[in-house]
Amino acid sequence: MDKDQVRALSENERFSRRNFVKGAALVGGVAALMGVAGCAPAADDTQDNGASDESGGSQTTPRTIVETLECDVLVAGVGIAGLVAAVQAGENNLKVIALEKQGVVGGNGQFTEGVFAVDSPLQKEQGIEVDRSYIMHKELQVSQWITGGEQWTVFLDNSGDNIQWLLDQGCKFSAVSDGEGVAEYPVIHFWQNKKAAEGCFPFLQEKADSYGVEIRTSTPFDGLILENGVVVGAYAKNESGEDIQINAKAVILATGSYSGNEEYCRERGWSLDGVTLDSTIYNADGIRAAINEAGARSFVPYATFNATNHLGNFYYQDMFTYHAMSNPGDALFVNENAARFIYETYAEENYMVQCVPNLTQKKIFSVFDRATMEKWANNDALYPIEGYTPMDLDAIDNSTDPALAVAGSIEELASKAGLDAAKLQATIDRYNENCTLGIDRDFGKTSEHLLPITTAPFYAAHITASPGVMIGGVETNIFSQVVDILKNPIEGLYAVGVDGCMLYRNIYTFDTACAGANANNINSARVAANHIAGKVA
Repeated sequence: MDKDQVRALSENERFSRRNFVKGAALVGGVAALMGVAGCAPAADDTQDNGASDESGGSQTTPRTIVETLECDVLVAGVGIAGLVAAVQAGENNLKVIALEKQGVVGGNGQFTEGVFAVDSPLQKEQGIEVDRSYIMHKELQVSQWITGGEQWTVFLDNSGDNIQWLLDQGCKFSAVSDGEGVAEYPVIHFWQNKKAAEGCFPFLQEKADSYGVEIRTSTPFDGLILENGVVVGAYAKNESGEDIQINAKAVILATGSYSGNEEYCRERGWSLDGVTLDSTIYNADGIRAAINEAGARSFVPYATFNATNHLGNFYYQDMFTYHAMSNPGDALFVNENAARFIYETYAEENYMVQCVPNLTQKKIFSVFDRATMEKWANNDALYPIEGYTPMDLDAIDNSTDPALAVAGSIEELASKAGLDAAKLQATIDRYNENCTLGIDRDFGKTSEHLLPITTAPFYAAHITASPGVMIGGVETNIFSQVVDILKNPIEGLYAVGVDGCMLYRNIYTFDTACAGANANNINSARVAANHIAGKVA
């Protein structure tokens, strides 16, 4: 495909439902975390120090230090970004200590399928050429030019070399492709068997061991140590919950962002209606410390995400759930005011935006009728799907799940869903008029998805969402240094992977630089480790 063909494709971006589903699998978990600290003045093992509370701020409760360690680089979090940072720092002859709160390394990164790159040795071997200027232009344009072109330049410049570096570490790749149409170019470098747990982690762990990297599992990062505004180390908890002090010349935060932190998720705009977050792992411990202790500039309100829509207790891979959540766009979306607010095929061009309405509305309902349900059940919708659990219409009609309202009239439906009946009827009437005309006069949804709501029973599915991986937490510069409110670097502090990703604002543009978030995990980690080596030398 030449450049003009690709540009033409971008003008009419319509990914099939098949690729829509494949893309979801490709993202997997974006990347796990890992942090770094460096050497600083030694402390007496029994001295008391201010501890960090759960909000990441300093508290007056004294610490009793039971162990003091020294290193050049402390990495907080050992997902793919943290592990890469540790290996690169070790390769640079730096003494590295890496902390991981879980009992094993890997985080979300072990579930990734591949890595984005341009001008990689594998692409060159296959004669694959990619128009990087197109990628640059589109990424900046989609973000409305609020992302940094310099960050993207560094990222693209390094991407091919990062693949070579991974190969040098022994990592295995099975293919380079566009993911069968998920990406616009063949930029996805798939791990062996499409599993980082097989193609990446074993080899990086072996390298880390060879460089003498000390990885401490079940040892969570627990706050920064600063002297005169410079980060000189960090605290951690051992398996017994006792305080450890690690003096370091630099600390790298790779703690996996904030998808388990309710405060930050709500600040980002998630309603969390009916959603319970797992706060035990990705609770923003590194981000909170950077913001509250070191004065970092927050990126929390702008972070992009890999999130999932939910429909009550219905199984996610169920064909009914897939359609009702409006992945194909056949249903009518209304908010808590019974008002239509979006064209329902909005996720067709980039499935990563499927949860965006949950950031703009208090409540969302997907409304449809029996005729549409039967169309879905027969799998004769515009985008038929494979591998999903078939529909059981009787079970759906008799469901007691509070997320699904089923009724014989629109008035009854509104009552069950908690919506204003007159407003819902007016919205449906207007929508049905559009369906009859074959023209969406309000939001411009394509005619093939305009299915009228006229045949009882009627359905209103309350759609919620939960953030899976948040991409971005604190602002960083091109060297992965954390910056303060004035955008000046905070000496000794770095954030890599999803903790400090600055390539995206609001939306993960998955269709262009596909698997770019994972590539950023690797690139930002190597950039940080190499920058530290230059300053320590």
